[in-house]
Amino acid sequence: RLLDAFAPPRWRREHELWKAGAISTFREMNEREFAYLPAAKREEMVRYALETVQLRTGAEEFVAFCRTEGIPLEIVSGGLDFYILPILKKYGMERLPVLSMKHADFTQGGNIVPAYPEGIVVCETTGACKCARLWHYQGKGYRTVYLGDGSSDRCVAKQADMLFARRALALYCQEEGIPFTPFETFHEALAVLKPMLGKRL
Repeated sequence: RLLDAFAPPRWRREHELWKAGAISTFREMNEREFAYLPAAKREEMVRYALETVQLRTGAEEFVAFCRTEGIPLEIVSGGLDFYILPILKKYGMERLPVLSMKHADFTQGGNIVPAYPEGIVVCETTGACKCARLWHYQGKGYRTVYLGDGSSDRCVAKQADMLFARRALALYCQEEGIPFTPFETFHEALAVLKPMLGKRL
């Protein structure tokens, strides 16, 4: 949405080049896309995000459920911190851990420069590594549940103990034979997860 609203239309060419194989990794494509955003319009872009973005139906109930049940919950995102964090604050979720997202550097010239904060595991294929977060919890003995919908979720989809997928990720999983549960709202995911608590979720 931000790119459509604030970047020149040619930003979409990066995605087409990636699909055609001219750009070899999702990381490169994603970084090149975000680099079209104008550094001088930070406040306007944040305001636009706050005015237009709505959480997926059931998201607040999903977060509340995890908190009540003591289930660790994180957001892993290929997006940028400068709009993700204000949106979460708007919905009272600013304490929710948000890991793997990129930092937007507004000081390098006319456009922003995506960067990776210290402590983020960087993957040459996807950028900020989402798999690392699953491995972190699996290493502690947790069974991991992942909900995703995009191209940057392909690798991590193969690592989760239980996967909910929609849109492009669901199509990819169908093509690759990766087991998943389809979902559109967080209410649907909750309906599946709640009965599992007695089975060591």
